[in-house]
Amino acid sequence: MQRHLVYFSYDPDVRVDAASRYLLDALREHVQHLAIVVNGTLGEESHAWASERADVVLERENVGFDVGAYRYAIDALRDTHADADELILANFTSFGPVGDLGEIFDRAALTDADIWGLTAHGPLIPNPYTHRGVMPEHLQSHFLAVRRPVLESAAWREYWQTMPEITSYSDSIQLHEARFTPWMRARGFSVAALWERPLRAGEQASAANATIERPLELLEAGYPLVKRRLAWHEPLELDHRGSFVAETFAAMAERGYPMELVLDAVRSASPRAVATNLGWQLATDQTPGEVLEATPWAGIVYPADLHPGRDLRGEAEDAAATARAAAEFLGPLDTLTLDTNPLRPHPHTLAVRPELMAELDAHLERAGGLDHMATTLGWSATRCEEALALLLPPLALRRGLATLEVAPAAAWAHAAQRAVTREQALRDALPHGIRMPFAEARARARGVLAPQRATVTLERTAPELARRAKALIQSIRTPR
Repeated sequence: MQRHLVYFSYDPDVRVDAASRYLLDALREHVQHLAIVVNGTLGEESHAWASERADVVLERENVGFDVGAYRYAIDALRDTHADADELILANFTSFGPVGDLGEIFDRAALTDADIWGLTAHGPLIPNPYTHRGVMPEHLQSHFLAVRRPVLESAAWREYWQTMPEITSYSDSIQLHEARFTPWMRARGFSVAALWERPLRAGEQASAANATIERPLELLEAGYPLVKRRLAWHEPLELDHRGSFVAETFAAMAERGYPMELVLDAVRSASPRAVATNLGWQLATDQTPGEVLEATPWAGIVYPADLHPGRDLRGEAEDAAATARAAAEFLGPLDTLTLDTNPLRPHPHTLAVRPELMAELDAHLERAGGLDHMATTLGWSATRCEEALALLLPPLALRRGLATLEVAPAAAWAHAAQRAVTREQALRDALPHGIRMPFAEARARARGVLAPQRATVTLERTAPELARRAKALIQSIRTPR
């Protein structure tokens, strides 16, 4: 079989990152022709790497998202793909392979469908993007294959020639991903997903988007990819969706996936989101020193003061205000994105890369030094040092590093035990749960889902459930 692959890549740092290289090396073994299409340009080293592995590297203006890149490549390589039995359109949004990538092609060989994808997104009512109507069931577009009958059809040419302009992520979903499957089915082509959406015990219906909501179950079923978005996406939304994210990344590590590739891929993401989603928000004092020294993260060590009853929200807001004031004083740092952890670091418990500390010291010296900072802001020297410590995590991110938060094992065990107790109490008191998929909740709220709006909705639709939930949460928050 002549199998061709068009792989879409985008990186603001003009590179093919380590995770994409790992996946492309694995994919190359299964395809006879590889085209890499890049929105933007590649740096010299990345271009050389891509050119060595691909049959062709295409660079184009960064417009149209993945849809624009695919359309460009399909048009530019029309003659090349004329002898293809199968054309795969895939992109950089997944980590992999986790386990055996060949499982994909073994499964593909068992289907005679004209079009196959790895997974299908279930239907949603109402459509989460329009808040009305139905988003139809469709193959997800991060890995999609079409066979010769489709490639030779007028429908295939018409689909791409009439593609509307794609100017947003929402457009790419509504005008391509959710549209492609029903378009082709309406024209007589058969469609198949290689993996069914997993159904958890006790559930009556599968989650709509299993790659986000059921990634661990997919891995256990032999699915060899994990969406990158799970590493950096908003933890509260993933929690709403019931995603076992930290467990998924732990399973990736157990199956031999190099976790340093994950760290490299999320180098510019929020440390709060990454630490929470990967389950790495706290190491312990039992963590071997060589592990901490080997990590590409800048080590930021936090104290162990995790006792119940702390106003973490208030402390986080106060810490952010302090960090902003310090950044404004230093001048060149006022553009940093401040994502301050409420567990405020004490300057005497920091383990920081020397080059990172040297950069901060240089900024401080240019601004007049510590004494001038204290006089200007009306702070004590200790508070100035604490404020500078708060700037280290975002400064590390700007240098392509990230942060690792470390606390003594006793504090982490205490926090973990409270989390287990809270989860078990919720399960015991609310056997049917109070969560719903985030997309469904947002659609029901007819707009951006805010906690206050969600509370009002819950109280209106299930007042007794809301009362019991409030009483339970209050009992958990009350120190004993």
